[in-house]
Amino acid sequence: MADAGPASEATSESAAAVVDIAIRSTPPWRAAVVDLAIITGSVMILLTYVFDLLDQPLRVPFDYRGDSVSQQSWIKTVIETGWYSRTERVGAPFGREAADFPLGTDNLHWLIIKVLGWFTDDAALVLNLFFLGSFVLIAISAYLALRWLMLSRIVSIGAGIVYAFAPYHFLRGTGHEFLGAYYAVPLALVLVLRIFGDDPPFVRDGHTRRPAIRRDRSVVFDLIVCAVVASANGYYALFTIVLALVAGTVASIARRAVTAFAAAAASTFVLLGVTFINLAPTILQQRSEGQNPEVAQRNLLDIDAYPLRPIQMLSPVPGHRIDALAEWTGRVLAAPNNSEISQFLGLLSSVGLMALLVSLFARSVGSSRSVHPLVPAAGVLAVAAILLSTSGGLAWIIGLLGYEQIRAWNRLSIVLAFLGLFFLAAWFDRVVRPRFDSGPRRRALGVGLAALTVIVAVLDQTSATIVPDARRNADQWNSDKTFVQTLEARLQPGDEVFQLPFVPFPEHPPVMQMVDYDHLRPYLHSRTLKWSYGGMRAREAEWQRYVAREPTPELVDAVTAAGFEVVYVDRFGYADGATAIEAELVALLGEPLLVSPDGREAVYDLRLHRPVLAERLGSIGVDELADQTLEPVILWWSTGCSFEELIEPSGYFRWCSSSAEITATRREGAGAAVVRFRVHTATGEAATLMVGVAGDERRISIGADDATVEIPFDFDAERVEIRLGTDALRLIAPGDPRDLRIAVEDLVVEEL
Repeated sequence: MADAGPASEATSESAAAVVDIAIRSTPPWRAAVVDLAIITGSVMILLTYVFDLLDQPLRVPFDYRGDSVSQQSWIKTVIETGWYSRTERVGAPFGREAADFPLGTDNLHWLIIKVLGWFTDDAALVLNLFFLGSFVLIAISAYLALRWLMLSRIVSIGAGIVYAFAPYHFLRGTGHEFLGAYYAVPLALVLVLRIFGDDPPFVRDGHTRRPAIRRDRSVVFDLIVCAVVASANGYYALFTIVLALVAGTVASIARRAVTAFAAAAASTFVLLGVTFINLAPTILQQRSEGQNPEVAQRNLLDIDAYPLRPIQMLSPVPGHRIDALAEWTGRVLAAPNNSEISQFLGLLSSVGLMALLVSLFARSVGSSRSVHPLVPAAGVLAVAAILLSTSGGLAWIIGLLGYEQIRAWNRLSIVLAFLGLFFLAAWFDRVVRPRFDSGPRRRALGVGLAALTVIVAVLDQTSATIVPDARRNADQWNSDKTFVQTLEARLQPGDEVFQLPFVPFPEHPPVMQMVDYDHLRPYLHSRTLKWSYGGMRAREAEWQRYVAREPTPELVDAVTAAGFEVVYVDRFGYADGATAIEAELVALLGEPLLVSPDGREAVYDLRLHRPVLAERLGSIGVDELADQTLEPVILWWSTGCSFEELIEPSGYFRWCSSSAEITATRREGAGAAVVRFRVHTATGEAATLMVGVAGDERRISIGADDATVEIPFDFDAERVEIRLGTDALRLIAPGDPRDLRIAVEDLVVEEL
């Protein structure tokens, strides 16, 4: 027993020496490979534990609702066509164009998706692999950023892994997986922090009054970083621009020189240039066809609907492993103004952020030295991010300048998470790590402490509540898969499916039990069929709105003439479970061709109805009906009215203010038409409505009950403006700042 102690000590020292060689003493040219291997292996081990990957069905999406379904549909389009810009398989018979819904600022993500699609045509698997792989990319990116900030390898590795497992990542999930793939953020913050230092991007000599463009190899690095940031989500690109301009202004004032601001301006110029290149196809198409006001509607009021909420940001994650902390967060989330529930930082980032702000304040009164030269700069960026993103914050200025599309400034929370981790990592590197740097054994203890810190942080930042689980979706996924595969076996490749109830695409409120994008679920399982849902609203797909208003016999005739083979009914989209409309379909078409295993969907066959329709109308009559069906007047609600809201599966209304304009467009020709809608006042009080169309103005008395308006006119131009004006009183609705005067229901323009 007397020899056990020395032997044990020798063994420990040998093990410590191995760790020391791997982490500290690796030759420089091998260090990056070793570090990347450590990061990748560690992240994969943690992912396996957190997600229980050994039991996950990775060919089932982690999330099978809402935005995740939409995201998977775009991925499927990339796999099938090579890019996201167009597909013929949704929005039938015209297909789906992506130009109205800009996706170009995510082109780097799409490129990764495309590469993954070379190895599998399973969109669900690609979605899940991208999501899981983004943990590795973020950890590596954060590690590289911290190493540039001159932190030690072991600290950079640990902090990078913790940052990859931020609660934001899980809560974004696969619905906002490109926001969740925030690997551009650490690189962007390196770019911005450099503006404060002696090595600013794109310009040289940070202390001179006359900045000059750099001509060394660092410019290549700067260009690459800007290209990555501007191609890996528009939010992060704009955040980088704003913070860079803040950094340039503050640093230039502090130094009494313009070099820092010149660096910020140069970075902004490159970021905007790359963004413009990414969006060029969208810009060119919208210039030729007009910018669709019905898609991606955003307004200034949204800035205060999606603000940063500090109490939420600093709270424990929902469903925290410690019950008392989970209860605390439950009480925080009970408030009605929680914004997006993705802002949680986790313990380490929260402590680091608070310490960073305290350090900045202490330094401002001259009572503290920084643990890192760029900590004061990080503090300035943190203050700027908070002032921008909180409710009523400075982001309103940016919105007033016209950047209303960027509305969710709470997403700066992931920037604050990195800044907090940077401070904590710098403190650990300067204060804690040196205590373990006096020999192999103590260094091994330091490595162990770092590993333990990472594990505790990951456990703190994750919970069963926020970690997505594909197993929860397996039954619904398999039911839909069986249903669609059976349907395709009974139809021919290229056959078209008309989907009911009508739901505009994209971004629409729930329709009864249907959530947004539910109509895309069949497409995800389909290989040969074309589906009516998914075409852009207020474009060619708008014909479906008119058809859906028709009585069922006329609807069946119209979609049959338009070339559809079957009608698909999602029973969740009807208050009565589709009992009424299916009774009519049975009377017209017979029993369903197919019902899904879970009983949610039913399909009715139109193929036997086609010869009946041809016999009744003749071939010319069928062609004329097809033209009338597929070429309706399209409406653009230009100004004065808010987003579309649902009354019932086939009825929609919009709140309008005291004046509004709607543009009606048609493809060609001239002829008689009628504008038809119902309207009532918001308050129920009597008022006057003025309707102007094609030079004709009429005044109509309206009140609490619906008044039906029908105005015939000559549609003798490609575009006709419809103007609404009213003296109705404004409805003051608590929590709703809109100017609510009248409700306009089911406005259509029909050719006679």
